[in-house]
Amino acid sequence: MLGALAVTLAATANADDSAGYALGLGVSADNADGVAASALVELSLNERASFSAQVATTRASARPEDVRTRDWSLGARYDFGPVGIEVSGGQSGDPDDFDADDLSIGVFHSGDHWNLSGRYLQRDIDLTFRTLFAAEPIEAQIPLEATGYRLSARYRTDDGLSVGANYRRYDYDRDLSPLSGRFISQRLSPTTLTLSSSLLEASYGISAEFPLEQSRAVSVAFTHDELAGNLGKADSVSVGYLTPVGERSDLDISVGVSRGDTGFEDDAVFVSALYLFYGVFD
Repeated sequence: MLGALAVTLAATANADDSAGYALGLGVSADNADGVAASALVELSLNERASFSAQVATTRASARPEDVRTRDWSLGARYDFGPVGIEVSGGQSGDPDDFDADDLSIGVFHSGDHWNLSGRYLQRDIDLTFRTLFAAEPIEAQIPLEATGYRLSARYRTDDGLSVGANYRRYDYDRDLSPLSGRFISQRLSPTTLTLSSSLLEASYGISAEFPLEQSRAVSVAFTHDELAGNLGKADSVSVGYLTPVGERSDLDISVGVSRGDTGFEDDAVFVSALYLFYGVFD
């Protein structure tokens, strides 16, 4: 999302010959009593340089107690012309279960039709493992380090139709397969609002956006996630609708379903809404 905002803001700043900004507020919910809220800001200093910040908080139902996450990230991009560089960092997770420090460094190409990017990813993780049903529950801290990469590509036609694909992979410094599958199903359910993606080993997705009249658009997306140590897999499908709600604001509404394999208990249906306001500095 922030990468797409950077492209949009660069075009806005270039057209108005001034710096631009975007402010966003998002909410999400699922049928497992999960609720998430997020806020983001993107500043485009000119057609080449931009900065971003994002914060989010989540509460999701899990056993023996709810999962509560607090996430933040900061990022910067600079487009040299044919290619640009981007860097971001932040923290994510629930300190009682999963806490991660993230770093991403990459290069990108942003053209009239093609947007391409490749990133190096690094995570330092503190994972808390519990035996939930033992007579005397055991709790252990498991430090993890993971390195990986993310590749993405998107093509947009002159008429506004766009299709994209992405692939992400992490390699961990230890084998996670001895962890209990019950721990994953109870604490890391496949809904997008909990921690299922926190232990990703591989993920790929495809998406498409179809323009409609009056700057409206419909989008569809599919994502496949595989957890490290063969702890589970989950597929997510979503449909979104983007519509302007003012001269410089948009509303993006989406609904989807996540379905896990036998390591997870139930499917998860989720809905989300993101309000974006764009502007320029005089």
